[in-house]
Amino acid sequence: RDMADRKYRIPLLKVGIEEGLVDLNKFGDYGNYPIEITPFMLFLTWNPSVEDVKWMINHGADPDIKDSTGDDAVEWADNSEIKELLEK
Repeated sequence: RDMADRKYRIPLLKVGIEEGLVDLNKFGDYGNYPIEITPFMLFLTWNPSVEDVKWMINHGADPDIKDSTGDDAVEWADNSEIKELLEK
């Protein structure tokens, strides 16, 4: 299921960004999280590729932004290679 979700979620998110419909850094109630996060933080929970993360950053995602509890994007990423990229 995760791969199927990733297959559709990430391309749809990219279209929303390209069309100006999604602000990667806008806080809101996304997903099933009890705190306010950004679409970029939610995206990091979808097991994205390093290339997808680079694409998001190149299209305005702020890797330094913090959620409402003070965790940054590095805390939201599960992959060590992505964590490394975000720490640069």
